[in-house]
Amino acid sequence: GIYTTLTMFDLIIALWTLVGINGLIDVWQGRRMRGWLLFAVAIGFGVLSKGPVILVYLLPTALLAPYWAVAATRPNWPAWYVGLIVSVLLGAGIALAWAIPAGFAGGEEYRNAIFWGQSAGRMVKSFAHREPFWWYLAILPGLLLPWLIWPSLLKKLWQNFRDRSQSEADPGLRLSLVWAVATILILSAISGKRPHYLLPMFPALAICGAVLVASIAKGDFLRGRWDMVPPTLFLIILGAAAGFAPEIGAAVNRPELTAEIERLWALPLVALAIFLVLKPPQSGYPRLFAIAATSAIFIISIQAVLQPVLNTGYDLRPTAKYLAKAQQQGYVIAHFGKYHGQFQFLGRLEKPIIITGDGEVIKWLANRPQAKIISVHTKLDGNGPKPDFVQKYRRKYLAVWDRATVLAHPTAPHRN
Repeated sequence: GIYTTLTMFDLIIALWTLVGINGLIDVWQGRRMRGWLLFAVAIGFGVLSKGPVILVYLLPTALLAPYWAVAATRPNWPAWYVGLIVSVLLGAGIALAWAIPAGFAGGEEYRNAIFWGQSAGRMVKSFAHREPFWWYLAILPGLLLPWLIWPSLLKKLWQNFRDRSQSEADPGLRLSLVWAVATILILSAISGKRPHYLLPMFPALAICGAVLVASIAKGDFLRGRWDMVPPTLFLIILGAAAGFAPEIGAAVNRPELTAEIERLWALPLVALAIFLVLKPPQSGYPRLFAIAATSAIFIISIQAVLQPVLNTGYDLRPTAKYLAKAQQQGYVIAHFGKYHGQFQFLGRLEKPIIITGDGEVIKWLANRPQAKIISVHTKLDGNGPKPDFVQKYRRKYLAVWDRATVLAHPTAPHRN
């Protein structure tokens, strides 16, 4: 829920993952032509959206179909795998229909970036966000709150695990488990890790949770008030942390991280916690509604609490406007290191930003009397050369250097 307000590649990949899974279900239910066509479209447009990573979310489920496609209408497995190969090749053709002309038009460097750099680099040795193998398993429980701390749901989960051999196989549940578990294992083996890489897998977790909740009978709910104690404590702790965030940040010597927190939005969390303490739901389904409400209020409150921090920490408009003004004054702008085009639209820049790097800066500046260099730094030396403009962005600093400063201090734009 926290990522739904953001524009990210992973949400697009989640869409194509759902299209591909829907295609597999169509094939399983006998609609082979439509199903494999949907799967091919999902592969092709998924590759165009974020590269071959779409295969991580779709291929294991397709390959392990004999495990989850256990109903009476079992497919012809040789035909299934032939269809899978043809569908993947067709999807690759969709992607290559754009990538090959784009690669020739963009030159060798661009070709290497789209065909090799991004995908292979992340698979073998990530450029950034390197984390240990177990990292996803460590953060997953936090992503499943508050449902994971509801005793009645945990009780039902244990009952289903204990009685798994006695119950009939549920194809939908098996498909979702393959989808989720395979995704986590494969992503864990890749060096670069971020929470939002799991987004295309969350529909599988939602299906598993829905199946589990739907199977809870009235007699499965725990009796008494204790069933709502963990979710209530979760709300109290979260509300207190949000309400006292500036003081907590100051106590750990990181006041800059929490100074702009909007603490008033901790009140909905505390108010719901007080309500659950004074008037806890007695029967099962009102408890289910209370947990769902807790989840919704948790997401809304976190978004609102962090909004000022996100607005200032992730807003590139000040730098973009400064660059636009500099271009209007006749300055040529270069970016030290990789540039992702993030200033063009925000600043309505009418001229391109040049990319430069080590060994090129001085040569580039030599014949440009009016020039500025943008660089990114983890910290700026207060005793060193002074940039013309500085903006804090995320946990780093964006600096804009004048030509004269860089010529006098050639290492000034270097990342530190």
